[in-house]
Amino acid sequence: MVFERKFSNIAELKNEPLYKKLENDIHTNKASEKVFPAIRKNEIHFYYKGGRLFKYSGRSFKTHLKYAFVCDDKETNRDVTTSVLKCIEVADFTNGYKRIKEQCALYNKGLESLFVSKLFQKYSYVTSSENIVLLDIEAALTTSERADMVLYDRNNQRIKFVEAKLFSNGELRSSKQSETVPNEETTVKKETAKSVIDQIERYEDTITKNENDIKKAYKNYIDIVNELFGLKIPNDKIKISKKAGLIFFDFNGNDVNSKAVENKKKELSSPENKYKIDERNIYAVGDTNDASLGQLFLYDIQEEEKTNTLCPNLI
Repeated sequence: MVFERKFSNIAELKNEPLYKKLENDIHTNKASEKVFPAIRKNEIHFYYKGGRLFKYSGRSFKTHLKYAFVCDDKETNRDVTTSVLKCIEVADFTNGYKRIKEQCALYNKGLESLFVSKLFQKYSYVTSSENIVLLDIEAALTTSERADMVLYDRNNQRIKFVEAKLFSNGELRSSKQSETVPNEETTVKKETAKSVIDQIERYEDTITKNENDIKKAYKNYIDIVNELFGLKIPNDKIKISKKAGLIFFDFNGNDVNSKAVENKKKELSSPENKYKIDERNIYAVGDTNDASLGQLFLYDIQEEEKTNTLCPNLI
């Protein structure tokens, strides 16, 4: 799989009526309405509250059926009757924009992607004044592996891939290699500490093997967003960290068994008051609003520089 980021239909995109609404929400100061744009191969994806709200490809906008299947009626909170079935549709994306956003938000509650979306307001590369910004999300490294976040250090032109996990939903509590829990209809395999570390190591292996493609892709990505949004993000000397980051969201014991949560915190904590799994640093945050991507980004920098884990031909 070749990692690519490219898009050439900027003029056509800007002429779309729906883009005007998306553009307002990309630049908005209201966290509850913030939309995040991400470049793909000949597409742009627009994310909102944990879901892909729209994508623009082939000179047209598309959304998932489950977001578009909404009632285009002002009385949105009433029970549906036969007489109003005719309104269970959206005539067009522009007029149905608000309702589609609402539906998108409803479908993605409780997911890691929803917690990532809470970072858009402060860290979106389009509007953030921070040095460390959120450059990309849901980045497909392979056909089966997606990194939740891609961070960018604008001053040093350094890229870092990060995986996000929820602590409060039961992940990462077990030291066993695998754990299953019964579900009403099936058996669901829960992630454990070891499986998460294995996942991170697969990311790092892919990053190392595809470093040149990744560097080229994100140089293109930044060129595109600079033109599209009138930005001046530097990208002439991009470096890529081969060490992927790991963040725990909701790390504040919102769980029925708070004692188990506290015991796991103690197990993961190091003498330096950092959290670790198998000597790997973890950035843990309770309230996402308190998250510092700068701190997350820098957690492993000293170790990387000591072990030369920046991609060697990019230093």
